[in-house]
Amino acid sequence: MSTEVVLPTASSASTSLPFELGQWLGRHQALAWIANRCSAADAHTLRHIREEKLYRALDQNWEEFCRDYAGFSHKKADRVIDCLDEFGDSYFNLTEILKIPVPEYRALQHAIEDNQLEFEGRRIPISREQTQELLEAVRTLRGRLEKAAPKPTADLQHRLDRIVRDVAGAVRHAQGADRDLLIVMIEDHAKRVIDAALQSLEEPDTEPRP
Repeated sequence: MSTEVVLPTASSASTSLPFELGQWLGRHQALAWIANRCSAADAHTLRHIREEKLYRALDQNWEEFCRDYAGFSHKKADRVIDCLDEFGDSYFNLTEILKIPVPEYRALQHAIEDNQLEFEGRRIPISREQTQELLEAVRTLRGRLEKAAPKPTADLQHRLDRIVRDVAGAVRHAQGADRDLLIVMIEDHAKRVIDAALQSLEEPDTEPRP
């Protein structure tokens, strides 16, 4: 009796896969659709394949396997597995219903337990049947977090104001050639800071987004 199954791959050709690997891939149509949506089951599948190194049966490394069979890069696969390790199934269950970036989910994590979202004394099950309730609760919690979070621009403005006061005081107390040299140093440093900031805006963002 054969110990191999034949499953569709990311390419148009069919490939004979070792039975165990074929079982895992076959659960989710070779994971090709995961690029747009990832369930908790898919994340568990990816993690099992990586941890057990099942991709070696295809004479491929992890990077090659993700490209050919998962339909996206190994970096994204690693991020999916990291989310499973950090958050558990609830993250995927909620993001299947609502689009929530990882940092935002992390901020809401204190209110999530046992696949339920705690909100104003209620525990809302994370399921499609509760989509409207979840949407309203997450929107409210997002607003509260935004109000409570310190404003980065305000903090930066405060630090810049303090630096300007310190620099003005140093210039005021300097004398003669020392004052002239200090002003030149300040002008040069300010120019380099501005040039570095402008250069960072021109650099492309090469990191793939989740």
